[in-house]
Amino acid sequence: MGAKTYMHYKDKVGFTGDKNMKQDDFLGLNNRRWNRKSLNSFWWMLLLVLLVEEILLLISRGGGWEAQLKYLIIPGGINFAILCVGEFLYLRLKSAYHWVIVGMTTLICSVLIVAHHRLDYIQALWILPIVVSIMYFQRRFVVYTALMNVFAFLIVTALFPVLRDRTSMVEWLAIPVILAVSAFIAMNSMERGMELLQELRMESVDKQNLMIQNVIKDKMVRTDPLTGLYNRAALNEHLEMLLRYADSEGFSLHVAMLDVDFFKSVNDTFGHQAGDQVLKRMASVIREGVGSSDFAARYGGEEFTIVFTDRTLGEVRQVLERIRINMELLEHPELGGRRVTISIGLHPYGKGMEANRLLEHADAYLYQAKRKGRNRICDHLTTDEV
Repeated sequence: MGAKTYMHYKDKVGFTGDKNMKQDDFLGLNNRRWNRKSLNSFWWMLLLVLLVEEILLLISRGGGWEAQLKYLIIPGGINFAILCVGEFLYLRLKSAYHWVIVGMTTLICSVLIVAHHRLDYIQALWILPIVVSIMYFQRRFVVYTALMNVFAFLIVTALFPVLRDRTSMVEWLAIPVILAVSAFIAMNSMERGMELLQELRMESVDKQNLMIQNVIKDKMVRTDPLTGLYNRAALNEHLEMLLRYADSEGFSLHVAMLDVDFFKSVNDTFGHQAGDQVLKRMASVIREGVGSSDFAARYGGEEFTIVFTDRTLGEVRQVLERIRINMELLEHPELGGRRVTISIGLHPYGKGMEANRLLEHADAYLYQAKRKGRNRICDHLTTDEV
């Protein structure tokens, strides 16, 4: 495993909770996916009904042509045509297809009720569309479905004498009432389900907010408030971990110490606020100059530390040289055109070396760079200016 598999901790959190979210957004329903599932269920139901019909015809009526036509071919063909129209509309309609689903359910149930009008309680099938409408979690949809089924019951019963003759006056009154009561129960059940989902969602939002707060607190503890870089405590923790990886996995590791030249004179001459602005700009140059596998921190005062992983010494020196030059080219309006430079000390990690010793070596080369005239890089191989 190379060091590049070990990345920076993530600073950004992308979750926000809106307690006034619309119902459809809150449920997160993928209506098109559920419409597809409903269509598939109807096809399987048609196949099952035809199979059961055929078995019953063979057992009870011998499977004669007239019985096949009356109980199997005609109703099965009509429902097949309804489903084909449904498939066509599914391809054309993107958002309002759930209205088609309920209408199809009512038509299919009506065909089955007419075909099997001799069966007791067959009219109870008109409750099925109400059950289907619940999955869309819309009260108006349940009311629409109930009214449509009451209308279908009245029309079908009035148009087909065989069904009308079997429907008593009590049933004429009772079935619409039963459908209305079923819709009322469905809406109450749906409302209870909505309450439970809302409670679960709010609990999830609370947990997410708590997690965000913990992440923010953790970031505040690990981050230097002025520069936005990691602080010394985070550096020590990260470096200890990387040393263990370096020992076990054998990847290269370098530590660089960077210090602003003559920073005391900047504070003394232009004030600490001007000095803070200088440090912020320099931290931005460091942040932009390092790679995703590197770790930059404010070590203290005007001193910074960068831990480079899985890079050669030459590559590290190139990165540091770019940073050094960009620092020198920075403009600081608070300083009236004065340029600010940095000195850099660099040291590679050797197996078994402790973190404090590695930092001490890099710091020693930093002060060597200061003694050599500043605005340069010094390491264990050379003390010459790059």
